[in-house]
Amino acid sequence: MSPPDLKIITGGKSPKPPVDVIDELFEPLLTSLSFEERIDRVCTSADNVRIAAAVASWIVTLNKAELFAKVAEKPDWGHHALMTFARSKEEANQLAAIIDNARMRLAVALDIPIMDEDEVDDDGGAAA
Repeated sequence: MSPPDLKIITGGKSPKPPVDVIDELFEPLLTSLSFEERIDRVCTSADNVRIAAAVASWIVTLNKAELFAKVAEKPDWGHHALMTFARSKEEANQLAAIIDNARMRLAVALDIPIMDEDEVDDDGGAAA
């Protein structure tokens, strides 16, 4: 069953992809999974991103000498962390895309303009 043909209000910006195109991008990842599998996958990705962000926040506080000493002491740890960061960044991008997809769907359903993050003020309204 195809989604209803809903217009996207762009607020004068370049048009966003229509909802049915967005559905095609996430079809294999989300709609083929059961609710429980989908929640498990999303929560696992979020946990992976959380752990990587915590480790990354520690690494960015090290000065150059401390970081080089840590990597010299445990080079395998450095390689593992580097690969984990690459995977976690991809997972974070996927989670952000899912959230953005939901944001656009809600905007369409509510028949309101779709605003980019920089167009929204702290209270969730349109920035002046």
